[in-house]
This record gives sequence, structure tokens and C-alpha cells, in this order.
Amino acid sequence: MLNGTPKKEDEKVVPLNSREKYLYRLGKILDHIYHAPSVELTFQELRKDILYLLDAQESIVFLLSEDQTKLVSIPPAKNMNIQVNEQSIAGYVAMTKAPVLVQNVYSKKELTAIHPNLSFDRDQDIALDLRVGQVMALPMLWGKTLVGVFFVCNKVHGDSFCEEDKISAAKIANNFAMAYHNSAQRRKEFLHKYAPLIHQGQISTEDINTALHIYKTTNVSVENTLMNKFGVKREIIYKILSSYYSVPIFQFQPNLSIPHDLLSSFSPKYLRQNLWVPFNNEGGKISIAIDNPRTLYKLDDIKKQINLRSYSLFISLPDDILKTIDYFWGPEVAQSKEELSKFEKITKNFEDNQNKEDEDTDADNHIVVKLVNEVIKDAYTQGASDIYIEPSSQDLKIRFRVDGVCYEYNKAPANLRRSIVSRIKIMADLDIANRMTPQDGKIRFKNFSDLDIELRVAVLPVIEGNEAVVIRILAAKEPIPIDNIGMHNDILPTFKKLLQSPYGLLLVVGPTGSGKTTTLHSAISMLNTPRKKIWTAEDPVEITQAGLSQVQINNKSGYTFARAMRAFLRAAPDVIMIGEMRDHETASIAIEASLTGHLVMSTLHTNSAPETITRLIDIGIDPFNFGDALLGVLAQRLVRTLCEKCKEPTILETDIFDALKNEYDPSGIQHNVIEQYRGKTIFKPKGCKSCTNGYKGRLGIHELLTNSREITALIHKKAYVEEIRTAAIHGGMRTLKQDGILKVFAGKTDFIQVRSACMR
Repeated sequence: MLNGTPKKEDEKVVPLNSREKYLYRLGKILDHIYHAPSVELTFQELRKDILYLLDAQESIVFLLSEDQTKLVSIPPAKNMNIQVNEQSIAGYVAMTKAPVLVQNVYSKKELTAIHPNLSFDRDQDIALDLRVGQVMALPMLWGKTLVGVFFVCNKVHGDSFCEEDKISAAKIANNFAMAYHNSAQRRKEFLHKYAPLIHQGQISTEDINTALHIYKTTNVSVENTLMNKFGVKREIIYKILSSYYSVPIFQFQPNLSIPHDLLSSFSPKYLRQNLWVPFNNEGGKISIAIDNPRTLYKLDDIKKQINLRSYSLFISLPDDILKTIDYFWGPEVAQSKEELSKFEKITKNFEDNQNKEDEDTDADNHIVVKLVNEVIKDAYTQGASDIYIEPSSQDLKIRFRVDGVCYEYNKAPANLRRSIVSRIKIMADLDIANRMTPQDGKIRFKNFSDLDIELRVAVLPVIEGNEAVVIRILAAKEPIPIDNIGMHNDILPTFKKLLQSPYGLLLVVGPTGSGKTTTLHSAISMLNTPRKKIWTAEDPVEITQAGLSQVQINNKSGYTFARAMRAFLRAAPDVIMIGEMRDHETASIAIEASLTGHLVMSTLHTNSAPETITRLIDIGIDPFNFGDALLGVLAQRLVRTLCEKCKEPTILETDIFDALKNEYDPSGIQHNVIEQYRGKTIFKPKGCKSCTNGYKGRLGIHELLTNSREITALIHKKAYVEEIRTAAIHGGMRTLKQDGILKVFAGKTDFIQVRSACMR
């Protein structure tokens, strides 16, 4: 829904007085109708938005019957049949194909001025459950062919429908006519397209009609219905489509090369809506997979999007197109209608209580408080790790990150931007007057709700005087046992052995949100015994453990990681954990501590274990002290796991296996490691009610570099990354990608996820 709907004259509704907003709403309605699978379904979805735009009390769409003698109303209106003649307003419009505007349907003088026989049936008042006064009725025309009548009644504010109302209503009527025509053409096309199946007796004409009805009511593609309900094989569908459209076939493959040079030019949301995707760019020609190569508006859009470059079309089924888009950009996560309607109801209530166009900065408004709380609760319920609040001149976009993938949760009106940001600032104890500099804070959500979670907040100034907000949900309370963090059986014993060292430096590295802190706390939980004194410095303290002395860093007061480290060295610790080595000073103190009898663990933001070594040397760390202190570096990423309830087994075909083997080790030295998996069963995502597109949860893939004499010598001479990586691999290190491929063979994830998480 685009916005709220006026229903009764005594309801408080803000009249539209912004030309930009009006045109934006009209454009969204017309675009929705243009891409509609059916007039009936679309009118039900858009009815309230149309009423709000036209400031009307009720609206009906009448479609012309097959015998062209009467008009039949479509839901949600009650069943009304009106003869096509001059005795009713809608019938007269259908007969003359001309619009009619009546100020008072009970004025005989006004009606007879239009036509002597024209009248208004009072039964329509009963059917509409209101008293009709003003009426605007317009023909729905496809060229010169009548499709139906668009009927609007009762202006809510003002005396009469204005000229702009008439123009907008005419555009809506024309788009409904186009949608109806497209729907009829689609039925003829499908009957012709699948005529071979009908002639062969595999399906009947009625089966096609059933598939089209399912498509209209549920948006499930006709091809999927033919395959899933009527048992038509996928390869037969593709053969028929390729023959019908005279274009080659494109089917999604998990080892598809990603055309990175193309991705920045396209919006995945747009491509999902329009069901086409560019998948290759060779020899100056772009290859495009599309569900219907004869859809003119799509072809026009393609030419605009690719800027008149040369292209070739491939026929593809909708699910293959969507899988390709998900593979290139990452999947969208659907929301329940209940969540959407709840969010929209809150934002509508806020708008209805506004008396001005200006942005309301009253962050204590109970509606804003409720909306912010609902967003945080929904994010937690859906298992989101982050909430992104992103303002623009048109609206406020809210996105969630679930299992490492971002998706759009909802949008709020532009006049909520500052109110929402101010509310979050108040909750995080930040300066609401400061909009020019970044701010960081924390929220104990239990103080504002019954949900006991902690939130980390970052507020950043963006263009047009707005502020963007990132909220990280810190839901973990207790450490995960180290045996349960998903480390491979070949790596875990070595990692445990490093943890038993009396002194030295152990690093866990990876990007933000890769689970570094979780791994460190799992490691510390193994060491957390009465015989060891453990100090931790963290920002923030995400996981608490009994038996630890945990310190919260506060940069504002000057209590930094470096200062905490100096204090720890005077407190006789056995083990020190530093949340992050952010600078030269902290890293130097950590190395000094590890050389003087302490086991020091910390995190760093680097891409791989070998790169960590060169990164620290680059920031000025003494390579001799560092080489002597280092125990090992654990690099990790999180990948999405296959849903255990619905994942589908598939035989590992020879070509796919050979591709994976080459990805595992292009040099061919370690091919024997995975040769044992040839011909085995792996798993692929399917999708069910318990998961998102076949995935649920995440697990780690790891790369453990252990120090050795060879590695130490390379550190001392400040060797390049490739030299260190080669030496580490010869010493037994398994790369992130290799560990991920082994977990593909173990049935825990698929190669799409592994490739999206790492390069090597």
C-alpha cells in the first residue's frame, strides 16, 4: 500500500498539497497496473491507493462481458451486472465510450441533460453501502476497443472532482484496459505456445486455463504450474520455449561466471520485478536471459539499460532468472503480509496525525516510539544481525541483514526521517542536536521494551542534511562451545593446541560480522578455569562469561585499548583478550605482552591469514618481535547453511566435480584431497516455510596459519603476501575457499555461498 485511505468525511485526513508527492503516487499506481498479472488482483491491491490519490470515497471497476451486453463488477465490489445502454451512468459510458462527470446523481435535470433516458439505480447505494452523490465514470479503452468502465464516486474534500482528478482517473482507466488486454493476449499466447503439448495429450486446454488462473491469483508462473501440478518435464518446457521464440536456452548453473563489469549498471530489484538478467559480456555483446523475448516494454527497457549496446536474448524460466539474480547480487528475503500491514498502519497513523508538510522532529511522539520498537522487534524475530536506516529525499528505506544478506524490510514516509533518527539517538544517549559528525552509542533495549537485547548504534551524516543509522543487534549472551563453532576436524585440534601455549600472540581475522568475537569467546571459554586469570578489553562487551574480568572500552573518556593493555600488564594476567588491534600502539603493546609470558588474543580486519602478517608489518610493527611472538592466525568467514528440512540431494556430475576440483587447487598439487568425493551426493537449496530460499543459519569457514621456522624467517625479511601464503600452504594450511568446498561436499552449504564469501 502506498498510503492510507479516506473512508468517511468525518475522518481526519491530510489533503494532498504536494505536487511532487501526488505525481509520485500516481506514477507508482500506473507502474503497478502496467506490470499486473490480472486486472482483478491488481485492483484489489491498489483500490485504497487509488481512493487516496483521487480523494474519493469509493471506486469500482466494471469489465465488459464476453457477449458485450453488460458490465460486471470485479472484487472487492459486490456483484453488480449493468446493461450496456443509456439507462445507467456506467452503461451509458460503455455505450458511448465517452467519460461522464455527474455532480448529483439524484438530480434528474443533470442526468437528462446528458441523455433523456439516463437515471441512477438506488440499488447501487445499497450495493456500495453508501449514498452516492458525485460520480466520475470513464471508459477503459484499448485503442478503440471497450474493455470496461472505471467508476469513481464521492469527492471527500472539496465540492467536485477537479480537472487533475479527471486526467489521473483517465490514465488509471487506460492502464487497466492495457492490463486486461495483456492478460487476454497472454492466454492466447500460452494456448498457442503449448499447443504441441495439447496435441500430444500431455495437457489439456483446461490445464492451461487452470495454470493461468493460478498465475493471476498467486503469481506462480504458468511453467511452474505445468511442471509441478501437471507433471510436464522441465527439459520439454525449455524445448518448446526455445522453438516458439526461436532463441537459445539459458539455464542457471552453480558454477556460472559472475560478470562483475555488468552488475553495477543494474538494479537487482528492478531485474527481479521484470524477470530478465544480463549474464555474460563477451566480444562486446551482452547476453540476456528473459522470460518472454517478445514483451515490447521489456525490450525497450533493455535497450535503455544497456545504453544501446549489442545484445542477444536467451529464453529462461522465471525461477532460473531469479536464481541467477540471487547468485549475482544475493537473495531477497520476503516478509509476511502481517508484518507489512503492521508497519504501514503505524506510518499511516503518524501521517494522519500530522498537520503540516514539514518534518516532525518530535522523537517522543508515541507513534514514532512504537514504530522504532516494532522495527527492532521484527529484526530480532527474523534473526537479523543489522538494521540499516537510509534516508533519501523521497522516503526512508529500512533494510535488515539476515544470515549475511541484506534485504529491504520496508519504507517510511520522508517526513518520518528526523523523528526516527532522533528517537534512536535518544535511546542510545547521543546528541540529537549534532547532525554534522558521526556518533556511536549503545542501547539496552530492555529499558524500552520487554525484549532483553543490546544494540550497537552508529549514526552518520549523509547528503541533504540527513543522517543514516546502522544498528547492530548483539543478541548473544553466552559463548558457544569451541567444538560447536563449525571448525573442520583437521583444523580444530591444531587451534586447541595453540590455545594451550603459555605465551604468544594468536589472531582471529576477517571482515566485520564474520564471527571473530564469537570465536575468541569460544576459545576463552575453553581456557576459563580457576587456575587462569583472564582479562578482556572489548568495545562493546557482547558476550559475558563468569570468571573473566571484562572491561568496556570508552574512547570518549580516554580509556582506549592501548591504555587498557598497559593496565592489564600490571594486573598479573595469564591470558589477555583485546577486542581489536586498531593501531600501532595497541599492536606493539600486545606483542610486548606476548613476549613477556602472556597469551594474547585479538582480532584484526584483514582478508586472509597471510595478509594479516604483511598488514601489521606495514603499520610499523617490528618484524623480529612479531615473528617471535606469533603463534598463529585464524581467518574466517560466515557462509549461509542449507536448510536441513528441505535441502535436495543431487549427484555430483563429472563436469561440476572437475570444476570444484580446479577451484580447490588450480595448481593440481592437492587434487587427491577431494578425489574421494567423485560421484558422491551433494545438496542444493530448495526452499520451505522454515527457511529463506533454501538457506537457514550460517557456519564458519576457516583458514589457520600456524607459525613455523619458515614463516618466522619470511616475517623477519618482510616477505610479500604470496611468499607467505605459499609457505603456509606447503606447511599444511587450508585456504578459506578450500575449507568451504569441503563443507560443500559435507552437505552443509553450496558453492554459491562459498564463492560469495571468499576469493582464495
